[in-house]
Amino acid sequence: DLTVHLSLFNAVIAEGTPRLLEHNDIRWVTVDEIDRFAFCPADVEILKEIRRRDLYRRQKALLDTFLANGAITGAQYEKSFGDLTRKMGM
Repeated sequence: DLTVHLSLFNAVIAEGTPRLLEHNDIRWVTVDEIDRFAFCPADVEILKEIRRRDLYRRQKALLDTFLANGAITGAQYEKSFGDLTRKMGM
């Protein structure tokens, strides 16, 4: 048996160009593009986590927009944000 520990990093390219060092291909893809590519079975859990974090980020941005535009009150925002955070385990 082999145990592999993988770390997940949320990153942006600050400067330069990524270089292919150890693999046959390298691509920088968005969460929306994940389904276009074949990943190995070991990546399934990492991809689930990436999607979960992205959904949380998008839902929070929506709540922020509602609050900024006066569509919800501060109290409604706090309750909804708390519910979102709890339900998504963030």
